[in-house]
Amino acid sequence: MKNEINKTPQGGVAVKPKSHHKKKEKKLDPLEEYYQAQLAEFRNYDPVKAKASRPVFYVSDWGPKLYESSIALDIKNDNELLNRTTGVERELLIKKTARKYEDYLNNPVANPVMWIIMADQEMENKSMTQRLKDRALKAIDEDLVNWKKHEKYEERKIELNKFRKKLESYIVESK
Repeated sequence: MKNEINKTPQGGVAVKPKSHHKKKEKKLDPLEEYYQAQLAEFRNYDPVKAKASRPVFYVSDWGPKLYESSIALDIKNDNELLNRTTGVERELLIKKTARKYEDYLNNPVANPVMWIIMADQEMENKSMTQRLKDRALKAIDEDLVNWKKHEKYEERKIELNKFRKKLESYIVESK
C-alpha cells in the first residue's frame, strides 16, 4: 500500500494513506450512458465545427420500418433525453437539438422522416398539435416520393399507410 504525499499550503508535507478498498463503479443502464455522453457532447458543442460537417442522408441506408433510420432513432433518443432533463441541462439540450433538426429541415430526404417520427413520438406522449399532425400527413407523401426508386418501396408504403391511418384517427386535444 502506497501513501499519497501532498504539500500543504504552509510548505509542510501531508501523508494520506491509500485505502485498501476500491470504489465500486456504478454500472449505468444503456440509456443513462447515452444520456451522460450526450450531455458531455452538448457542453463541448462548437457551432462553427458543427456547421462545417453537415450530414448527408440517403434513403438507401435505411430500412422500410418507421424506426429503421438514423434520423428516426436520433429523434426518439432526443425525445427520451428531453423527457429526463430539467433546468440548464434541458435548455442546452433543446438548443443542440434545434441545431441538429435545422439540418433535417433543410434536407429533402431527412425532412419528411423528421416530421413523421416527431408525430409518432408526440402521439405516444399524447401531446400532438394539429399543426404537427397536418405536417406529418403531408410528410408521408413526400417520404414516399423519396422511396419511389428504392427496392423496398412497397414495404415502406405499407408501413406509412398504417401510420397514416393511426395518425388520421388520432384526435388532437384542444388546450
